[in-house]
Amino acid sequence: MEVGKWLKYPVIGLFLLSLGMTAASCARVTETRFLQEDAGYDILVASGASNFKDAVRSRIVEHYRPMANIDVISIQSLGNVDEKQYDAMVIMDTCLVGNRLNLSLRSFLDDLENKDRLVLFFTMGSPEKECHYGDVDAVTSASAVGHEQTVFETLKGEIDRILFGHDKDMRSSRVLPC
Repeated sequence: MEVGKWLKYPVIGLFLLSLGMTAASCARVTETRFLQEDAGYDILVASGASNFKDAVRSRIVEHYRPMANIDVISIQSLGNVDEKQYDAMVIMDTCLVGNRLNLSLRSFLDDLENKDRLVLFFTMGSPEKECHYGDVDAVTSASAVGHEQTVFETLKGEIDRILFGHDKDMRSSRVLPC
C-alpha cells in the first residue's frame, strides 16, 4: 500500500486516527472503594490500566482487603487525593523513555509531604533499567505475562514495611527479573 493513498483520503486517515485514540482511552481503571469493618489501615492504590497492572492491583486488593479500607483510583485522579488519609499509597504506572512520568503523577509526587508511605511501581519496556523521580525510588519491571505474582510479592514487602514497620532501612530501588 502506498503512502500517497492515505493523503488522497484524509477523512479516512483522520477517522482511523480518532478510532485508535478512542480505543486507547477505553482502557480505564474502575475507581472503587473497599470498606472493611474494623479496618486497621487505609490504603490507596492508584494505577494506570493494563492487563499486567490490573492483575497486580487485584492481588494487592485481595490480600489487604480483610485488614484495610482500600481506595482504587486512576492515575489521573491523584490530584484529588489527600495523602493524610492513607497509611500506605501504592502507585503503579508506566515509566516512559528518559524517566518521564505523566503530568498527574509528577504533580502528585512534587506536592507529596510524606514519601515514606509511598510505594511506586513502574512498568518499563526494558527490564534492566531503573526509574525514579527526584528522591523517590521505584520498583520496576517489564510487563511480562506470568510475573504478576513476583511483582505482587515485592510490592507486598514494601507495603508491609510501611504498615507493620518491617525492615525500615531496606527500601531501595529494585529491578525485577522477567
